[in-house]
Amino acid sequence: MEPSFDAAVFKLKNGEVSAPVKTTFGYHIIKVTDMKPAKKVDFDTAKSMIAQLLTEQKKNKAFDDYYMGIEKGYNVIVDKKALDEFVIKNTSVKPDQGLPGAVPGAMPEGGNPPADKPK
Repeated sequence: MEPSFDAAVFKLKNGEVSAPVKTTFGYHIIKVTDMKPAKKVDFDTAKSMIAQLLTEQKKNKAFDDYYMGIEKGYNVIVDKKALDEFVIKNTSVKPDQGLPGAVPGAMPEGGNPPADKPK
């Protein structure tokens, strides 16, 4: 935990609520609902937990590296007009409302694509 968050948590008693606490992730209000005493874990249990954590981290990194490698191999171009048409057709957004980031003129009044363009 971040030091500011850690300090705030361990000053509180059961049922207490903190003042806003600032961290690099934003502001937090903390409420202590339960406190359990610390306990020792035997070596074999700790070893198993650490091995599981490290294996999971290694899997995640391997997947991320694989995905990034594949992503670099493709040139992705987003057809904003087709995306706007899909969103309007499949949501409650009305054609005259427009969409954030929509291509101007992609969807004229009535929600139908221009007659000179294929659907």
